[in-house]
Amino acid sequence: MAIALRTQLREQVRSDIYALTVLPELEGDILPIHRLNPDVPTSHLVYHLSFGEPQITSLLESRRQTISMIFHNLTPHTYFEEHSARFATGLLWGEHELDRLREKWDLVVADSAFNAKFLEDRGYRDVKVLPLGVKVDRLAKRKGHLQLEQDLRNRFPNGYLVVIAQQLPHKRIELAISALSLLRHTYRRELGLVVVGPERIPSYSSALKVFAERLRVEDQLHFTGEIDDDSLASVLRMSRCLLLTSDHEGLGIPPLEAMSLLVPVIARDVGAVRETLRDGALVLPRDSGPCEFASAVDYLLQHSEVQQRLLANGLARINSFRDEDRSTDVVKLLLEATL
Repeated sequence: MAIALRTQLREQVRSDIYALTVLPELEGDILPIHRLNPDVPTSHLVYHLSFGEPQITSLLESRRQTISMIFHNLTPHTYFEEHSARFATGLLWGEHELDRLREKWDLVVADSAFNAKFLEDRGYRDVKVLPLGVKVDRLAKRKGHLQLEQDLRNRFPNGYLVVIAQQLPHKRIELAISALSLLRHTYRRELGLVVVGPERIPSYSSALKVFAERLRVEDQLHFTGEIDDDSLASVLRMSRCLLLTSDHEGLGIPPLEAMSLLVPVIARDVGAVRETLRDGALVLPRDSGPCEFASAVDYLLQHSEVQQRLLANGLARINSFRDEDRSTDVVKLLLEATL
């Protein structure tokens, strides 16, 4: 989203992105935060908030020019207390930062109504809800990875389900593993499960593998780690269904990308999920567990007409979501704030 916004801003003004941590492959394109010191002349700052860092808070407080904030959600810190005190502390600091800098922003934008309500509950007013820069059908243009596709066919001859998420506690990947166990041992569905996403907290990732062994599905479970877009397109296209088991979603991009590739989606009604997916996915009650997911998968596999209706709704939602991209509106607001 930051890169999409920068692209549009550069059509009219100079615009750069600064970050506290820059991946090696983005060095030169994304600038390190230390380059943004008080002596660097900038007319306007746009801060993308989804985590708290005292260093960034101090930097923002030191700036004299106007600052806009784009809010991408804060996951509740309680999900991380068991596995990572640093993550939990950072999320808590993010909430503190929201309160501490409330009067600093001249413009506040949230990328979903769910995220806007979070801010309003903390005393914010006049929050703009403007999804921006989400390329929901970007994977449709990818050629795919032929060798990976062949490997997946060999490994899962009867097909597989897919979860696309960072391996973090609030993503509740263990629910998908439990659903896989039920599908195999109760429903007699010879399916596999592919989990795509980087390991962020080693203790949680290790616990997932131990859990799979306890449920006797470790051989039907494949963790890909982080993969490129061609590989992601292949994994998604070949999957029977995408599961969104998360407890907390501020927007949710992977299910939209799955819908664009005609892959059915089953999700829980948490956060902004229903707002984002509408009738393009099979949305289960928010407290649904492995039994509901397994039953829903089995139902979809038995009823092709339901699948087709879901896929048609998904494509319609993708088309409407594309039309809702409000990057131009955000650029206009930012330029007005700068002037």
